[in-house]
Amino acid sequence: MISKSRKRANELTDPNLISSIAVPEVVHETRQLIEERRLLEAHAKLMEMECWRDSILQQLHHAGRQNTEGEQIVLSYFAVVGQLNEELAKELWDVVSCGPTLVKQDPSLFVSAIRIIEREEQIDQAAMDGQSQHLFLPPGRPKNLRQTFFKVIEQSTTAQFRVRQTDTKGPGLANHLAVLHNNILSDLKVVKHLMVQCCPPQYNILQTYVLLHHSCLSGHLQDIISWDLEKSEIYTVLSWIHHIYHSRPKMLTHPDLSPDVDIVSPGPLISQDALEQLQNKYVSAVRVAVSDWMQKALEAEVSDWYREEEPESDHEGYYHSSLPAIVTQMLEENVQVAMVISDSLRDQMVTMALQELESFLCRFREAVISYGKERQKPSQPKYYLLYLLATVNNCIAFSDEHVSALLDIRGDVSKDIRGTVLEMLEQNSQPAPEDYQPIFSEILVPAPVLPFCLPAVKCG
Repeated sequence: MISKSRKRANELTDPNLISSIAVPEVVHETRQLIEERRLLEAHAKLMEMECWRDSILQQLHHAGRQNTEGEQIVLSYFAVVGQLNEELAKELWDVVSCGPTLVKQDPSLFVSAIRIIEREEQIDQAAMDGQSQHLFLPPGRPKNLRQTFFKVIEQSTTAQFRVRQTDTKGPGLANHLAVLHNNILSDLKVVKHLMVQCCPPQYNILQTYVLLHHSCLSGHLQDIISWDLEKSEIYTVLSWIHHIYHSRPKMLTHPDLSPDVDIVSPGPLISQDALEQLQNKYVSAVRVAVSDWMQKALEAEVSDWYREEEPESDHEGYYHSSLPAIVTQMLEENVQVAMVISDSLRDQMVTMALQELESFLCRFREAVISYGKERQKPSQPKYYLLYLLATVNNCIAFSDEHVSALLDIRGDVSKDIRGTVLEMLEQNSQPAPEDYQPIFSEILVPAPVLPFCLPAVKCG
């Protein structure tokens, strides 16, 4: 038995009676096809029902009966078409979001999705052209499936970059970036060799995926940089930016992608300002660690001055300690590590090293002066004078070859100039400045005037 509402709809449009009666059967078939992921066939059925509905509505429109009870009856009767559209769209976008995986297994499903999108684009265009001519636009038009296609692949690409900070602490960050590297490279290879063949040329699908990955990765790195990163984590990010993303053959310039991938248009992964801020953050973290390490080294050195055994001596019999060597070695190692990242970071690290060395020598001077006062005490350290001589030799070492080694790493001071400066320093050929103070001026020691002294500096 036909319902009253169906009779009224059929009375309005008698030529569509047979089609209207067939709707429930077509709905059932369409739903089954969607469940079986036979998307092209399901879409053909859906277009058939949309055509029936739009034909009736257009007749009502031409008869001047739009926005009437009759139109509402038709829309209500064909409401299931909207539901089927949603069900088909759900499957369609699921296929699109899994595109890189599907095209490796069986590209036919992804190709079906693209064909449906292009069908709908043509119908959209025809509907828009018809609106200007007949002043009638079918319900749900335009669908703009191609536009949604690009939004869906953007969302699915973005999902690869979601991670909690707690999952990337310490070594976890390096592992996370390594996984991203492998996933991005794998996806782009699939897009280039398989997905490009499934999409129309105007999609420019390879460059689209390159730009999407670049944009998502850039935003993701900005998030990571905003975290409270430790020194090693900052270094990991800097290394990844400089030596993985734009390097050959690791990522965008990988032989499997080049020359089809345009690596210029995406621009830098992070801005120059952000990169400089990250490098400054790294240098500051290293500075804190270096200062703390130097302080502990100085405390250990001072403790040795009170030992009841003679200080070390070199092969020529000069007293010294290993302090200059270990301090400068530690500074050089930090500079060498920075050099792996970039020349600019290396230069920053050399500057920091020299500044910290200067600060360390201030503290060293204060420690020596304090130690010099031990002579005034009734019981001075057993090898007071020998350790005092060792500190003199240490000062000479600090001012000569070890500082020169740091300048050598930076490479912005010529060897001739450096040699001249060090020679003048050794011979003390320059007149002393007005605020000149010998480092041992406050130490009571029965010895001739020492050939080497440090000028007074303001120690903070």
